[in-house]
Amino acid sequence: DGQAVEFLVDFDAKKREEAEQRNEERKREEEEAAQNKAVHFVSGEDQRTYGVSHVAFSKTEMEREKRKKILEMRRRANLERLNKVRVRKGLEPLPLTDEPNKDEEEMGPFLDIPMPSGPEPNKQPQPEAKVDKKPQFGIREWDRGKVAYMRWIDGQREERNEEFRPPASYFR
Repeated sequence: DGQAVEFLVDFDAKKREEAEQRNEERKREEEEAAQNKAVHFVSGEDQRTYGVSHVAFSKTEMEREKRKKILEMRRRANLERLNKVRVRKGLEPLPLTDEPNKDEEEMGPFLDIPMPSGPEPNKQPQPEAKVDKKPQFGIREWDRGKVAYMRWIDGQREERNEEFRPPASYFR
């Protein structure tokens, strides 16, 4: 006929419109970021880069401060809840201070952990004398052929060329 059909639906039109809107929004944000020298959040970076504790704050100062206050209130409420449980269990409550511990700032939180001593000089592990232990109660019926076989394997290993021997770390 050549007439337009009205009942057919273009399902991809909605996706195209959304993609165009996202592209326009991204371009607008990039332009704003180029104009603004203070960077609070770099678009394109995500929790994988910043870590799981990363919170993407708003770009406006008022909303950012509001979000910070909400997070601080949640942190304090969580700490108070944990302190109630600790008191119930007979433990001392955690401090509710807002300022960080000055000792931790100066020394760092992990300095009380003892560091391992320096590397020890090259110590060659001394080969222990092989002691053939005889079973206390004799050889079990299912172990009868194994002893001779293990001796044969040890002999083959002794005769093996040094070049083809597995590393010593395999036999620890």
